[in-house]
Amino acid sequence: VTPAQYLPERIARKDIQDLLQNVHISPSKEFSQKFPHAMKVKITIMMDTGAIHQIEKEDYEGFVTKPFSWNRVVEKFQS
Repeated sequence: VTPAQYLPERIARKDIQDLLQNVHISPSKEFSQKFPHAMKVKITIMMDTGAIHQIEKEDYEGFVTKPFSWNRVVEKFQS
């Protein structure tokens, strides 16, 4: 995520608003209890065709368990 993705004109676009209407977030006590040692998430995508894609992650690039390299920090800062 970069600052450009938070620009008000981008957030207000119809395609982004339509997408946001299809995003549902459900808290998980089990996942929350793993913090701060893990930042667990389960993502489910349901396609119009009925296909379902799902993934679980314990962390992400930049989290304490998977820190950025210095080069990646510089790259992200400059972007």
